[in-house]
Amino acid sequence: MGSRYNLVYLLCGLLFLSACTEYNRITHRQDVILYPLEKELEMGSKVAQRFLQKYPPVEDTDLQERINRMGQRLAQVCDRRDLHYQFIVVDFPGKNAVSLPGGYIFISKELVDFCRSDDEIASVLAHEIGHIVSKHGIKRLQASYLALVGTIGVVASKNPNLARGVQGALAVLFSAYSREDEFTADELGAKYMRRAGYDVKAMVDLFARMDEVHTYEEPASKVPSYLRTHPFLGERIHRIKAKFMGSAPDDFLSYVSQELD
Repeated sequence: MGSRYNLVYLLCGLLFLSACTEYNRITHRQDVILYPLEKELEMGSKVAQRFLQKYPPVEDTDLQERINRMGQRLAQVCDRRDLHYQFIVVDFPGKNAVSLPGGYIFISKELVDFCRSDDEIASVLAHEIGHIVSKHGIKRLQASYLALVGTIGVVASKNPNLARGVQGALAVLFSAYSREDEFTADELGAKYMRRAGYDVKAMVDLFARMDEVHTYEEPASKVPSYLRTHPFLGERIHRIKAKFMGSAPDDFLSYVSQELD
């Protein structure tokens, strides 16, 4: 047992020693990043494989191509184009969407069906791209000691006993984002929607309808819903209306046009 803990401490120590700082042009701060791009890609790939084993892609080629086209349209105008983004509709219960390190974005068929237009679907995809651009998932994994150690083991070894680290990482990525992370992803999502030619007001429309169905979500469900993994929906709606829309919807569009370019 002692040798196992020593190995854990050694791995963590080596990782933190290799950490670097990079300027985040989104938050205008220096961020400590423990994972270089190649490790982020490797880690994201392993977690995505585990996710798809549990929640396979929906067998609808036309739908998959449609969602991927929309996602690629948004990815081409985002602030982080060093990734190969993948957009996949999955057989996941509930209205759900999740982004993983390395550019993987999954959206449930139920959430796609809930959206009333391509613009609303684009608002979900753009929001998830915003999380990836901001490296929110990577930072959350760094903040989680157990997930961090498990992921190091998976990346460094093919030992199947370490596969549980991937599941731990996935659990971290499915936990709730902070308010500021959500606000940042909303703002970036609106920016990318506008750049790609989508109607930004659809984001507000979708938020409002999601808020309306909140009471109908099954609280006892063990599956994280979009309302639980993307919380503070009422606050986000209020923030958008108060800060960006005011008394006229065009105020929000003006903000996106002038402030985020």
